[in-house]
Amino acid sequence: MNYTKYFLTFSIILNLVLIGFIIGNKFNTNFLKKDKFTNNKIVKLISKTELTEDKKEEFIERIKNLKISKNQKREVRKLWRNKIKKIIEADEFDEDALKVLLEKRASIFADNRGEAIDTIIDLLNTLSKKDRIRISKLILKTD
Repeated sequence: MNYTKYFLTFSIILNLVLIGFIIGNKFNTNFLKKDKFTNNKIVKLISKTELTEDKKEEFIERIKNLKISKNQKREVRKLWRNKIKKIIEADEFDEDALKVLLEKRASIFADNRGEAIDTIIDLLNTLSKKDRIRISKLILKTD
């Protein structure tokens, strides 16, 4: 009688772990797929447009450069965090140094956003209405 309780409890725990593992893998795979292929879809749409080959290559290269800069942002943010942390945790708090550092950081990240905006605007200026509609659906994530 006692052994059946232990066996049943152990069996239920293993089943819950297995179900959690399966569900976790399913959701993790879907999340990664959604985030991973957004830029590739834009590149595919650009390659199907009615632009000249030079323009297509130029915009594909610019979008790939934006992707590279996004990957490098993590390292840059870590560096900024460390610099800010050193100023805040110093023996004497230097208000002016922190203000200058934060303003410099804000201007650099604003430049990155501006570069992405300029790329999208230049691309949309050169496309036909049909291609702009397809890209707008992808950028705005609508149907």
